[in-house]
Amino acid sequence: MAPKKHITAPAARSKPVKGPHKVEKPWTFKKYRNGLLNLKAPARYMSITKTNSITSPLLALPAEIRNKIFGYVMGGYDIYIMASNQTSEFKTITFNDGSKHARHVFEKNRILTTILPKDTEYRSAEDGDQLPNLCLPRVCRQLYMETALLPYVLNHFKFVGYLTKTTGGKYSTRGGYSTMDVWSQLRKPAQLQAITSIAPTLYYLHNYLLGDRPGFRKRFPALKHVDLRLSSMISPASSAEKWGKAAKSGDLDGSIAYTFADPRSPKVWNTIHRLEKGMGDGPNHFETVVDAGSD
Repeated sequence: MAPKKHITAPAARSKPVKGPHKVEKPWTFKKYRNGLLNLKAPARYMSITKTNSITSPLLALPAEIRNKIFGYVMGGYDIYIMASNQTSEFKTITFNDGSKHARHVFEKNRILTTILPKDTEYRSAEDGDQLPNLCLPRVCRQLYMETALLPYVLNHFKFVGYLTKTTGGKYSTRGGYSTMDVWSQLRKPAQLQAITSIAPTLYYLHNYLLGDRPGFRKRFPALKHVDLRLSSMISPASSAEKWGKAAKSGDLDGSIAYTFADPRSPKVWNTIHRLEKGMGDGPNHFETVVDAGSD
């Protein structure tokens, strides 16, 4: 009998070992050139946005009603903004060994902000003051889209004073730096484009009339109202007739309403001095340190 051939069974095919699960890259937000957030996001986030628009009692309201609500909680205020100049003084510093030395300490330039209901006579900040709700844009994408610029659209910005020591910024000079310039430098383009009502500082208006500042319309395209009562001691701003001869042509197309005051009235001078002293002494609702350089 012939010997049986030994047949080797084919080796079982091994299943390929699966690699680790693909890790999704963390998503980071992006911004448009105008400073606003780009609200596009991966589908896993946009599904939440869609759910919010359906289930949220606020977002389910008609847009007209939502806008009225937003106007009540974010608008209708006079926002006073003042630059607090860099100061210096000698302070006693105590070291670990107990020794004391006098050092020259500099306080940084600051932007001071006080927010009051519209047409309220100026006063310092107080406990319990009702302030605009600035947190709505942080709630969700849709509320951000609908409310991010409303604080600039619905409020009146009043600027006071200037920095006396600065070398930074496009419009700074050795003589000073207007609060309105400092504050505008810190804003995003979209925010400047949304502003509708301002009261410029005396220092800013002086440079505007000298041709050293752009027209109001060029800087704030949506501007509808300019209050010159804090700057009316400059004669070209004391009346509509004089303003019509001194202002830039782009600011005289009829789309901007101007408010004037009699520069001879002591109330104008008293208001400016009271504002500068009151905001400088505080308390204020907000303080922001600004890096504006020094002489």
